[in-house]
Amino acid sequence: MRKLLSGMILVVFIMLTGCAGLYSQQDFGPTSISGSNLQEVIQQNGPPDVVGGNDQYMVMTWYHTDGLQVLGLFSQANKKALGVAIDKNGNVVSQGSGKDGQSLTILGPMPAPVSIVETK
Repeated sequence: MRKLLSGMILVVFIMLTGCAGLYSQQDFGPTSISGSNLQEVIQQNGPPDVVGGNDQYMVMTWYHTDGLQVLGLFSQANKKALGVAIDKNGNVVSQGSGKDGQSLTILGPMPAPVSIVETK
């Protein structure tokens, strides 16, 4: 009887919270940027998420995003920007990273305010 009651409570909890799984984990994007020129940077890190610049420099940015969710009870996500500046000759002149963005949700169906959706 206890097992049946526990199972029913779990099913009701899943229906109420919208939880579709017991555990999920995500890890997208490079954790560090490497390469000394434009060709190497793209070969070693893949295509960038954002490209910008002017007639002297090009700035390319990648985002590293990771997180996990457990039964809709706990969700956590981290997002960090990694970038390089490339001169008009195609050489890397600077690289750096932004401050980590973090989210934590307890008793929620998804990480808020960062909901991880892979669109590539």
